[in-house]
Amino acid sequence: MSRVLRRRWLIPILVTTSVLAIPAAFGSEADRCVSARIGTPFWLPDGALHAPGTLTLCSVREFSPVANLHRISVDGRTLGMFLSRKRMAEGTGGVPEVVFAKDGAGNLKLLGYSFPERGGVLAFRLPSASPLRNAAAVARLP
Repeated sequence: MSRVLRRRWLIPILVTTSVLAIPAAFGSEADRCVSARIGTPFWLPDGALHAPGTLTLCSVREFSPVANLHRISVDGRTLGMFLSRKRMAEGTGGVPEVVFAKDGAGNLKLLGYSFPERGGVLAFRLPSASPLRNAAAVARLP
C-alpha cells in the first residue's frame, strides 16, 4: 500500500476516535452526586414534606449555560428531575454542601447544593416548595 493511501485512512480513524471520546469525558463530569443524612422532616421541590432520611442530589446534565437538570432521591427512591440555576462562586470550598432554610414549624426546605471546583465553588439553586421564612442552615457533608 502506498503512503498516500495509508494517510487517507489514518485521518478518518483519528477523527472518529476523537469524536467518540468527547461524550465520555462530558458524561463523567455531569453525573456528580451529593448525599446527606437529614435528621428532621424536609421539604423538596416536589412540594412534599419528607420524613428524615438520606437525601441524594445528582447533577444529571447541563440544560443551558445557566441551568442544570438534577435527579433528587430520598432513601434511594427517585422523586424526579428538577431544573436549577447554576452559578460559579469564588472561594475555596473544601467539601460539598447541601443548603436548607427552616420554615415556621422547624422543618427544613431545600435551597440548593454546591461542589468544590478548581476555579471556585459550583452552586445550584433549586426551586423551593413554598415561600421561605427564616435564615438558611447548612448540612455539612463528610
